[in-house]
Amino acid sequence: MYSYILTYCFYSIILNFNLMSNSLANHKRIVLLSATLFAATLLLFGAYSFNGINAQSLEKITIGLNSATFGPLTSNPSVNQVKLLVDYQTKDLSLVDSTINGKMEVFAPNGTLIKTSSYPNGFTITDGGLSNLQLPSVTLH
Repeated sequence: MYSYILTYCFYSIILNFNLMSNSLANHKRIVLLSATLFAATLLLFGAYSFNGINAQSLEKITIGLNSATFGPLTSNPSVNQVKLLVDYQTKDLSLVDSTINGKMEVFAPNGTLIKTSSYPNGFTITDGGLSNLQLPSVTLH
């Protein structure tokens, strides 16, 4: 009688373990597939959003991100700085030599606006080039 119960328990444990292994394998595949699809979506959306930035709806000026850095200022290491280098191309040549302004906004992960930076007096554009936006702040970490 005890032999039968032990044998039954042993087979029951093996059967449950095999079922659990298959279930975990399927869950791992589902998680891996979901993570792959999520990463691919982020990459495609990220590439589209950075390349599709336009200064105006009529695409008179197109802009793109050249580089972005965050770190301490060399003159004052206790102050952090966000610095963007933006490429721009003027498609409407009537805008060349005119003064325009650029604005950088820094958002928290929850979407709250933290800081804003712009040129105090604007800058004169050419047919294309680089624009530098920076934001020093003690509060950015």
